[in-house]
Amino acid sequence: MKHLLFVLALAACAAAPTAPAHRACDSCLVQDRLAADASLALPDSLTTVVVKTYDGANQVVHPDAIAFPVPLHGWRYGLLAMPYPPREGRDQVERPSLWVSNNRRYWTTVTDSTKNPIAAAVRGHILSDNSILYDTALGGLRIYYRENVPNTPDHVLTKTSPDGGLTWSAAREVLAPGPNDGFHEFAYLSPTEVYHRMWYVSAQDGCYSTASLLHERSSVDGEHWGAETTDSLVQPGYVPWHINIVYDAASRQYLGLLAAFHPADGCAATDLFLITSVDGTHWMTYPQPLMRAAYESTFVDHDAQGATILFSRIGPANGVFTLAIQHYAWADLYQRVTQ
Repeated sequence: MKHLLFVLALAACAAAPTAPAHRACDSCLVQDRLAADASLALPDSLTTVVVKTYDGANQVVHPDAIAFPVPLHGWRYGLLAMPYPPREGRDQVERPSLWVSNNRRYWTTVTDSTKNPIAAAVRGHILSDNSILYDTALGGLRIYYRENVPNTPDHVLTKTSPDGGLTWSAAREVLAPGPNDGFHEFAYLSPTEVYHRMWYVSAQDGCYSTASLLHERSSVDGEHWGAETTDSLVQPGYVPWHINIVYDAASRQYLGLLAAFHPADGCAATDLFLITSVDGTHWMTYPQPLMRAAYESTFVDHDAQGATILFSRIGPANGVFTLAIQHYAWADLYQRVTQ
């Protein structure tokens, strides 16, 4: 996922004394078990995934996963997501949080001393729509997330971690409306970045939009972004809402997971679609959803044989979401979305 070369030499449980403090022996045994499990193929059926959130509700939205080419503090995978408890005031705990794993099913914090969330909000501000990547120029992790105050224009912020998620920089604004852009509360939905190309959805009327646009920008450093352009993306009968994009080197194309809704239903009732593109600008869509009643979801990893996807499933009760993971061979995945 977001195959950016990982160049830091980061410590595992058997680290030298100068390395950051890690779990005691019982946790090392857990890590060894997870590492052994990682060699096993996932069954071609949904498996529920649970993460422990700082608010105690253990429910998240906006998952974005990354596979580390070299283990990060002994871990192979990272997951950025936001707690979203099924109760009023949930947006006040919706903050970017980081977990790691060795087998994509069991997730924990990087070390016992690292705590979630990894970004805070000014009182009254709302955070959402986060993404994570390994920035080779930085030599560390970078996250993006959306910030807004209700009934005010969108902003996108970034934070960086040079030590693999142990410490994080102060937040910096990277996208904001220009003086002539006018009011737009939903201008930068689900920013997702690959190799300093960022895509995001713009939906003028938010959950009640009858149409939306997929925009993109380019950057030389992940901090300063060029002019906005508009991609070609049409999912017939649906309004694009949230998106997650990766580049697949094996097939030499961009892959996307698009959460979209029928205009009559609103954004609380999205289905999840696969989209593909050779150039990252002109997108091919497919007639059948990859999963119905699914919100913004993420590729965990992918190769020439297939892909592992972490789904955010919408529950029957209002405000209930669950994570579930599934591995697909490419032939099975494309058959699912074309028939």
